[in-house]
Amino acid sequence: MSIAINSTSISTIQNDYTPEQEIEYQGLRNALQWTDEFGLFFVQCSPAQGKQIYTRLTKDLLHEKQGHLLVLDKEIDDLYPELAALDKIQDLDMVFILGLEKSFERYIGAGYGGQGDYYREDSVPRVLGCLNLEREKLRDSFPNLSLVFLLPRFGMKYFIRRAKDCFDWQAGVFHFSTEKPLLEKQVSELLKDTDFEHYKTLDNKERINQIVEMRACLDELDQNDERYAELLSKLGGVHLSKHQLEFAAEYYEQVTIINPNNIKAWDIYGSSLHVLGRYEEAIASFEKALEIDSHYKQAWFNKGNVLDDLDLYNEAITCYKTALIIAPKDAHIWNALGNSLKNLNKHEEAIASYNKALEIKSNYKYAWGNKGNVLRSLKMYEEAIICYDKVLEIDPNDTNAPFNKFIANCQSGKLGEQLQFITTFPESIEPIINIAKKKIKGVFYQSLQNISLLFSSFDTEKLLDSLISSSKNSIVLRLFNTWLTNPTTDWQPILNAIEILEANNYKTDWHLRIISTKLEKLTPAQRNLANTFIHFFENKITLQELRMCLGVDTLEKYNDIAINE
Repeated sequence: MSIAINSTSISTIQNDYTPEQEIEYQGLRNALQWTDEFGLFFVQCSPAQGKQIYTRLTKDLLHEKQGHLLVLDKEIDDLYPELAALDKIQDLDMVFILGLEKSFERYIGAGYGGQGDYYREDSVPRVLGCLNLEREKLRDSFPNLSLVFLLPRFGMKYFIRRAKDCFDWQAGVFHFSTEKPLLEKQVSELLKDTDFEHYKTLDNKERINQIVEMRACLDELDQNDERYAELLSKLGGVHLSKHQLEFAAEYYEQVTIINPNNIKAWDIYGSSLHVLGRYEEAIASFEKALEIDSHYKQAWFNKGNVLDDLDLYNEAITCYKTALIIAPKDAHIWNALGNSLKNLNKHEEAIASYNKALEIKSNYKYAWGNKGNVLRSLKMYEEAIICYDKVLEIDPNDTNAPFNKFIANCQSGKLGEQLQFITTFPESIEPIINIAKKKIKGVFYQSLQNISLLFSSFDTEKLLDSLISSSKNSIVLRLFNTWLTNPTTDWQPILNAIEILEANNYKTDWHLRIISTKLEKLTPAQRNLANTFIHFFENKITLQELRMCLGVDTLEKYNDIAINE
């Protein structure tokens, strides 16, 4: 969309520029007034300022220059067609271009202060690539035209770094800081909704727009302004909502530096570090929060979660019990306490803890599922199946309950009921395996002891398609974590499961969380083997390279075993 402003449409403009801004304005005005040939001008300003600058310049140069405002409200690949399509372009002396940064936004990566992938080398926006190549074409087509790019700070950086050839042709660069009232309005608008659940509803374009606007305001704000830390917190929350944990951690760390008494920032910073596997730092962060307020139950809860992941179950239980003194009606803490008790094989106490969670929150599917798992380990299969059915009643799309229920049915030996259960699987599941019988042993490892008894009674391929589709990559990761706990067992089933998924073009997102203490307990040879798998999970090596590292040529080399064996 483009906008032209003439003498009849110009309204009265309040020239309330600061002295510094007035100097910049007069410099821009004089440069445009004296230029009679092709030139590129760059003005760093907010979009609202850009419109004000254009309106004032058009008024001041009304009798000398004919101007036009080209507003780009969507991404473009090439600026030349946009200019060529303007009405009476050859009669114009100046074209002000507002909104070009929208063509940069999808190339923006995360990163604190514009670092990370923000300006990575392979991220040249198409429109800037075209400008680099079309400088002479623009000059020859519009020999008397001044192009004035009105850009926010990040847009100016993009030009300088990603369109250097074009930027070198610039006839002038001008900087307009945002007026304080306008800046305050922008910041207030950005901080209006800081609910984490709201961040999760943002689509990618909305999220990037928010990031761009917040970074622009951070560039203008004084770090001593309390809203500076609030904006950093919101930026961290936006990244956290999309699981960009490294960048979220960086923002929250900055908040803790600016405001060391921000207990919530310490807690969220610690949670981000936890998921990143930086356990000692996470614990230190939670302890900083507890120094500020020893009754902050979320920090006790989160510290317990880290200790549980470190297999320090007794220490975790102490944290959970402390949190429950503060918040005895928190179902999540009761559930976590149950998990640590289960890991210590204190099954009865674990079930009691899950029951407490369910007294508080009867539709808490995780407590039902965890209770079912403990009951299954106690060979109370019927009771376990009731729990899994409750999970499916609460969430019919749950991916773990069908798998766990299937195992419980197999272990119970009640094949008639199992066959009836199998028929409830969805009909339209895309197959991900072709030959099931000889591969089932590797996929499900030792869990399905009685599955071979079902082969003569049911369509095996359909059954396994359903089970593997519902379990997705969790099968492989469970096998790997089991091996980490007991590295003397065979690692080949891990590769077996990977092969089946890869062979059927089933791509998955590996969210691998490795317990550092487990790796530390391995022998050097075992640790090398573990790191080989980790490199594959992190997409650092291909499947073929994984096979080579493991000394395995093909899956069939070790997997040609009939299930009835």
